[in-house]
Amino acid sequence: MAKIAIVGAGISGALLAFKLTQDGHDVTVLEKSRGRGGRCSTKRTEWGQFDMGAPLIHTSDSEVKAVLDTLGDTSVACRWDVRATTYQPPSEHPPGVSVYADDETFYVLMPGMSGACRYWLHDLTLVTSARITHLQPSSKGWLLWDERRCKYGLFDWVVSTAPWPQTHPLLTQHVTDILPEPEAHWLSCRALAMKFAQPLATSSPLITLHHSPLQMLICDSAKPGRQRDDGEIWVAHFRHTPADQHGNESSLPWLDMACSEMSAALQQQVPAPDHHYQHLWRFARLSTDGLRPGVIFKPELKLAAVGDWSLGGSIPSAIKSVQRLYSQLAQVV
Repeated sequence: MAKIAIVGAGISGALLAFKLTQDGHDVTVLEKSRGRGGRCSTKRTEWGQFDMGAPLIHTSDSEVKAVLDTLGDTSVACRWDVRATTYQPPSEHPPGVSVYADDETFYVLMPGMSGACRYWLHDLTLVTSARITHLQPSSKGWLLWDERRCKYGLFDWVVSTAPWPQTHPLLTQHVTDILPEPEAHWLSCRALAMKFAQPLATSSPLITLHHSPLQMLICDSAKPGRQRDDGEIWVAHFRHTPADQHGNESSLPWLDMACSEMSAALQQQVPAPDHHYQHLWRFARLSTDGLRPGVIFKPELKLAAVGDWSLGGSIPSAIKSVQRLYSQLAQVV
């Protein structure tokens, strides 16, 4: 049995921790935030609960489907029979093409998109509000230090599953063959949740938009297990360009922009919501100029790293990356 530290309690860290614990290893997960889920974030407010990060999972990959269908046996994952529509404003531009392939299956996690992480991390040792900034090797194992100078350890292995711009400085203290990846190659994304007193008329609860500051509109209340009788919650996801250009400028009229684009896409006048909440995801996706780090496995150092950034920047790629690293770890721990 090995004593293993995993940095990050998102999909990658939670799934890997679950699999290693099932094998009998002593796993501790350290998370910089107060909760688990990472970008599978479920926000709870006085006026409702909604998903602020990944709104759903869509995949045609049989390996990913197998993992999610296993979660379905525990009622943590549910297939969502939804038909996405695409909105393109009248213009000289060619017709828009949906981002979803015909053979893709849609999944929603229960009771929120952080549900899988909660399930996988149940009864595991989870330390929250611990932003790990330094890894210290010793003859007896690894010590981990957070930004408050609290230390954790000793551990036989350390695996970082934090976003790559946060994992990179941890690894470069000890690994010399990792290429630098400037933070500028990472794109941000702003999500805006809105609660309306009355349901909005629409042909689909999932809308992709073209030639718009929004990339997606999704009715959170239409997902399986999310129905409510006191109105309806929609979440708008802005494109990377306006989010990157304006960053944390929360004073910009993000709400007005979202309502205007919703009115055009739904072909109706969308009223001002009763409540709203927004969040900026700083490291949402690697740009096309960036290099995929891949799965990092250094058995001679007992150090590894994996995440959605390893293979493709999505939840399915995170799951596949973890499966790949787990098969390597299983041979040496």
